[in-house]
Amino acid sequence: FEGFGMGLAEALIRGIPVVSTPAGCLDDVTKDAAVVVQVGDRPGFSDAVARLIEDSRYRAAMSNTAWGLVWPSWAEVGATVGAAIDQMEARA
Repeated sequence: FEGFGMGLAEALIRGIPVVSTPAGCLDDVTKDAAVVVQVGDRPGFSDAVARLIEDSRYRAAMSNTAWGLVWPSWAEVGATVGAAIDQMEARA
């Protein structure tokens, strides 16, 4: 179990559409750039992958959506975490 899905995020920020089972907040951040199928739904997973391979318009639309997603940079994440740590230390 991965609570977020960093591998998926890394693919999406490079415009690569993904097919996945539900992973943490994946649905909240991927919009239409990911196809989410339930765990154990082998036919659904297979169909989703096949459609991405065979349907170039669908793949391009998902890729364009992926490129449009806004993700914080690692520097921004570091600054946010650092600020949270500073606030906790100030309260101690």
